[in-house]
Parts: sequence; structure tokens; C-alpha cells
Amino acid sequence: MLCVLNPAAGGGLALRRWPRIADALQGFGITWQLLADRDPPVGQQVAERLQQNDAEQFAAVVGIGGDGTHSAVLNAMMRLKESGPAAPLPPYALLPLGTGNDIAKSFNIKVRDAFFAGDIRRAAAAIRYGADYYLDLGRVGGVYLVDALTIGLDSTVLREHNRHKKELEKIPFVRRVIRGNLLYTWCALVRLARQHP
Repeated sequence: MLCVLNPAAGGGLALRRWPRIADALQGFGITWQLLADRDPPVGQQVAERLQQNDAEQFAAVVGIGGDGTHSAVLNAMMRLKESGPAAPLPPYALLPLGTGNDIAKSFNIKVRDAFFAGDIRRAAAAIRYGADYYLDLGRVGGVYLVDALTIGLDSTVLREHNRHKKELEKIPFVRRVIRGNLLYTWCALVRLARQHP
């Protein structure tokens, strides 16, 4: 399997959980190649690896991170599909280790704030033995979407969240306290206070 881990997902949660994930995958006899670099972007890494190694080599692509990770990986896979429509793509599996995990929630995957060892083991079992499902993707302006398309207020809040997140990364103590849902809520409240009808 091709495992694509976003080291920044969930404030570093995905990276911290990787040793447990690797153990669980190994326990189910799953071998993997891991992509976990910060640069180049995740989508570019996936496209290059699938092109280099022949996509059929992988039994699945596993996204380990949040909504941004899953979106980037799925967009890379779909662009690859557009460039060679006859070539099959491996199935996509997700391990929801981001902040919001909206895509996972839409698939009715229970997501806890703390992803426990048992959850990781169940996720690995689902990757190994789970059923395949087809789903429709939306596309707007050449970008594929799985779960939602935001415009207006929500997009503005997300943009501010991402900007503040980068700024807070430079402040060691603050970045550990003000992150995830707290940072999103703060950005939403500030935006709502400034919003005019």
C-alpha cells in the first residue's frame, strides 16, 4: 500500500501516531511505502510515486491526515486518471487524523479527539478486509471535492485559520495551546464580529 502521511495534520497527531499505525498494518500483513515529506506538496508526491511505480502495484492508497490531506491525494489520483483514463487506480482508504475530519464524519466514521490504539487496529483491519464503496466526486474549476465546497464566510474562516496557524507555528508554547478546533472557533468568532450584512 502507498501510505501518504501529512506530518502537520492534526497539529502533528498523524506523525506521532505513525509508529502505532505501522505496527497495526504490519500485524495484518500489510506492506507499505510511506510518503511523509513536507515538501513537495502531498498531491505532487502521490502523482509522482504512482507514475513512477505503476499505480496497479499498490493494493490501495492510504491517506493519513485530515480533510486537506485526503483532498490533495484524491485530486492527485483524479488528475492521474484524467491523463490516462484507461489506467486503473487503486482504491483509496483514509485514516482520519486531522483537526475537523469532516470527510470521515460524512462517511459515518467515528472520530475521537484521541485516536486510540484500538481505533488504529480497527482502521488497519478495515483497510485490509473492508468492503469497497464507490462515491461520486464533485468538480469545480478543475478541483475535485469529496465532501463539501465552501464559499463565503466558511471559506474566509478557513483561510484565516490557515494563515494564523502558520503564524502560530513560530511560537512554541502558543502553538500547543491555540490549535485545532480552538483556533478555528477563534477565527470564526473574530470573522463573525467583523461581518457586515
